[in-house]
Amino acid sequence: MQAAKAKAVAVQDAVLITPTHVQEPYVHSLSNLDQLNAFIACYLPILYFFRSGAESHASATKLVASLTQALADALELYPVLAGRLRKGKGGRLEVEINGAGIEFSVATTEARLDAWEDLSFCSMASQLVPKRSFMSGEMMIGAPLACVQVTF
Repeated sequence: MQAAKAKAVAVQDAVLITPTHVQEPYVHSLSNLDQLNAFIACYLPILYFFRSGAESHASATKLVASLTQALADALELYPVLAGRLRKGKGGRLEVEINGAGIEFSVATTEARLDAWEDLSFCSMASQLVPKRSFMSGEMMIGAPLACVQVTF
């Protein structure tokens, strides 16, 4: 079987998910190692494939609501992910822990996982991760530190 022809992925909705309870803002200083990697800093795109079981619009809507709540709860435990990268004194990078949130997108496609014999040749990979995944370095200042996309 050959790799399937690429089909478009359409983002239907994109929102910011914030922690369930937002703490008082504070600043988290980054380590010297983080400072060294500042200009190669980038999002790490990771793809997870699951058979959805969301065969109807109602079940997909329920799944998205469940994921949204789970992410909000997780951000309360890991508030640094909901912060924003900024330059502090002397140009050192730091994270402002402010509960600004992470980007969450819901997308759809007609393509099916079964269309690829070998996922390493998935011609849609760049469409299956959030658009921000291709930002790096200075472009990440002030942007969400984590982006999640679920595609049905």
